[in-house]
Amino acid sequence: MSTSWLPDAHARSLDDLLDLSPSAATLRAYRDAVWSDPETDARLLELSRLRIGQLLGLDPRTRPLHPRAVAAGLDATTVDDLARWPTSPHYGGRERAVLAFTEQWFLDPSGVTDDDCAAMRSALGEPGCAAFTMGLALAEALLRAELALGAAPPAEG
Repeated sequence: MSTSWLPDAHARSLDDLLDLSPSAATLRAYRDAVWSDPETDARLLELSRLRIGQLLGLDPRTRPLHPRAVAAGLDATTVDDLARWPTSPHYGGRERAVLAFTEQWFLDPSGVTDDDCAAMRSALGEPGCAAFTMGLALAEALLRAELALGAAPPAEG
């Protein structure tokens, strides 16, 4: 007997599951707007999305990469080293500032400090920081929806 509210949920993509919702078109439009915003640093947003997924138990090496992030230079070597971002030579100051903010925001949003925000503004600029934080919130929501709906099984381990 299936314990999922939807039979064979693991065989369905998040987009398939979202199609069951009357708000699917609005959510897709928001997702498309975030990724098409010229202020969005697609590489950094994708690294942050993958890191949140990793913290939720998803293997970033098995996740599809957004085409804009790949076009911006995100490669498998960088993704493979994501868990070691604080010390990896594949990550520079901008990446570290953004990933530190991402982890703090994800793990303890009330602990985000003025210094954390200043580091983000310094790394991305005001418009880039605004675009990034909107994308970060969306990324977390979609990853949690994938897990909750059974569209993304957690990594085995």
